[in-house]
Formats: sequence, C-alpha cells, structure tokens
Amino acid sequence: MKNKIIEKDVREFLDLYPKFKFSQSSKTKLAFLEGEVDICDIRGQYLESFEIRILIKDNIYPYAFPFVQEISKKIERNMEWHIDKNGFCCLDIEHKLIKLAQRGINLINFYQEKIYPFFSNTVYKKRYNEYANGEYPHFFEGVKSFYLDELDLDDVNFVVKVLEQVVHNRIPGRNDICICNQSKYKKCRHYSSIEFLHSLPLSKIASDLKEFRNEISDNEEIMQKEI
Repeated sequence: MKNKIIEKDVREFLDLYPKFKFSQSSKTKLAFLEGEVDICDIRGQYLESFEIRILIKDNIYPYAFPFVQEISKKIERNMEWHIDKNGFCCLDIEHKLIKLAQRGINLINFYQEKIYPFFSNTVYKKRYNEYANGEYPHFFEGVKSFYLDELDLDDVNFVVKVLEQVVHNRIPGRNDICICNQSKYKKCRHYSSIEFLHSLPLSKIASDLKEFRNEISDNEEIMQKEI
C-alpha cells in the first residue's frame, strides 16, 4: 500500500476486528475489507451477523467516505431498508458523508459511528418493524432536511437562492454582504454552510437546485388549486 494513512488505519482496524480480511486492486484503486459484523445488544448478548464488504478509495483516503455492501443477503433489497438492489447500504444522507469526509475519515471511527449502527438498527427493525431512533427521510426529503436543519438555511426559497449563487460561482467575498443580506459574509451564520456547498461537485449542486425548484413549483400548483 502506498497510502501510509490507509496502511496504518487498516492495520489498526484488523487488530480490533480480526474477522475482516484486507485486499486491494491496483486496477480500480480500491481497497476492500471483507468480513462479518456481529451485532449484540447492550448486555453483550449476540443477536445476528452480517457479511459485509467495505470499499475504500485508497488513492484519496481519508478524504472520501467508504461504501458498504451487505453480501450475506439477509436484508431485503429496497429503500425501505436503506439498501439498494446490489446490496449497497445507505449509511446516511450523502451530503453528510461528504461533509464528514472533508474533515478526514478514520476507519475505526467510521465503522463504529456509521457501519455498526446501520446494521444494529437493521436488526432492531427486523424485530420491532421500526428503527430504534425513528425513521430518517428518504431521497429528496432527506436532502431537504439536511439543508434546512444541518446547514441551517432558513427555508426552501433561501436554499434556491444560495444554490443559484453557488452554481454561477457568485459567492460573496469575505467582507461583502452575505446572500441573506443580514451581515458580512465571513461573520454570517451561513458562512460555513455556503462554503461547504461551494466545495461540492457542481453536478450535485445543480441536481439539488432542480429538486428544490420542482418542490416550489409543485407547492405553487397545489396552492393555486386550493384557491
């Protein structure tokens, strides 16, 4: 492995989780950790195991989040279970994972904070037909929740305004007035959120902008019908 960070993190991960095996593909520039996740309750009582594959982009690790594939096929393949037809797991809203990766991923922390809780929550849902901490929104509703709650952008109209500025690369200078017209950009509560959005791929921003515009248009049509 040429990436010294992933070499160190994988070694520490395997010391802690010896049921996993490591492999690497020079052709795809992917590293793989394949093994068994054993789920236990809070008393340490064994509940269930899942065979999984963790895919890591070793050429840009730790600044890209791993993908996780459930390969034991114990989870029904549909989005109600947050898993696609190929077994790839939706560990969280992609925007949150990107934000996490920008700070740098630690493999053990990612496993403990994202991967293990996903499968633990799946076991809970199998038993009680609901998630332990409640359902989180799917698809665009999840994205909207991220913008409004995590990024603290005021409403969907303001989100559209921000995304339009990002798409056209019209981000205010640090001493200019923020897009919200309330304070200087560098001192505004929106500063870190807008800078984060500016760091995302333009294609993702454009896609989100389209979704928000569609929601506004749909809501306007509903209002017109109610008049």
